[in-house]
Amino acid sequence: MRLAATFILHAFQIGYPAFITWLAAAMASQAIGSEVVFYLGLGSLILVGLEYGFRYSGAREISLALGNAPRIAALIAAILLIQTVLLLITLLVAGGAMSISVPAIGIGPAMCVLVFMIMNGIIPTWIFIALSLQKEFLLYTAPVRLIGLTAAVTAGHFHSLDGLFLSQCIAMFAIHVAGLTLLWRKGYLERVLPLRLATALLRDGRDVFVMKLGVFSYTSAGVLVLGIVQSPEMVGAFGLCQRLVTALQQASAPLFMSAYPLSIRHVAGEKGLANSLLRLNGGALLSSLAMSLGIAIGGTSLLRLIQLDHYAGILDCIRIMAPLPMLLGISTFLVNNAVLAAKRDDIVRTVTLVCGGIGIPGYFVMSQHYGLIGTAITLTAIEGCVALTYSIICLRAGLLPPLLYWRCRHEN
Repeated sequence: MRLAATFILHAFQIGYPAFITWLAAAMASQAIGSEVVFYLGLGSLILVGLEYGFRYSGAREISLALGNAPRIAALIAAILLIQTVLLLITLLVAGGAMSISVPAIGIGPAMCVLVFMIMNGIIPTWIFIALSLQKEFLLYTAPVRLIGLTAAVTAGHFHSLDGLFLSQCIAMFAIHVAGLTLLWRKGYLERVLPLRLATALLRDGRDVFVMKLGVFSYTSAGVLVLGIVQSPEMVGAFGLCQRLVTALQQASAPLFMSAYPLSIRHVAGEKGLANSLLRLNGGALLSSLAMSLGIAIGGTSLLRLIQLDHYAGILDCIRIMAPLPMLLGISTFLVNNAVLAAKRDDIVRTVTLVCGGIGIPGYFVMSQHYGLIGTAITLTAIEGCVALTYSIICLRAGLLPPLLYWRCRHEN
């Protein structure tokens, strides 16, 4: 039941913005739809800073503190304090920048697009997974999510872009309030502000934060670079295609997310987790492979079905992106279970910085000369290099033995 709840939660967190993007693109012109996609991409960039890698570093600390409610409460309070301060700073800077250069869709709608993307991204689903409260969090937030979806469909019916994103901002805020209420009822909220612990978390999570920046530079930066060197219509085509592939490739993410806390405890010496890790990680890798095959075989048909095939070049783009779920699955498996579980955050920092340093110039060159197709080729090639690099590093650094779950299972 917990795993099923995790799948549903993740489907909302990943599929929800994809659905809202599709509604916005369907009700608006290509120019307006492309600008919405651009601000959603900008929201993804801002989210890297606000999330600060707590999905990994925070989940690791909470997993190691299970059974110690005061420690968990202090950790959650420190994380919320950091994210609240960063969010307020971000909104002030974004509002000032938009008042100088007014977006075509208006300052209000553009801010709503940013806030929606950010608030959806920092929903602390990973906290509830680490605490095994997935089902409770889903039940607490289910009414809000249903009301939000109803408001989105209604706004789409009346072709109200402002109403669409304003209603979703309100829904995201209500989901956060519901999550905090659940944590408070479970005794996992601290009333005092743990400033010293917050500082320590910022310092300890620095490598994971740099990793997130590097990952963004070679994944999400493509749409921003394309917006600089090519037309808005091409930006819209690539952004919509990438968002669709991302939503599909995330089908295996709930399995990886559920396995990560167990990997931390497994490496720390907790026995009896081999069966669960085999089941979760094996299922995640098979799911990643299935998604790649599904996109390769039926991706173009899906674009025609949802009426996005009129964007020039988008059909070829999704064919090129088909290997992404499989490549991302291999990288995630190695990072979660071998690298981060062993607290080798320096490895992910190095790999992502190097790939990001290669990726951004690569995007500029390929986008300038080959447009949409060049951007898609660059993204797929870099993800392939990342998966290969992690495989080589794990072999050379001797980080693969903890992954031999069948040996642990036999010993148990």
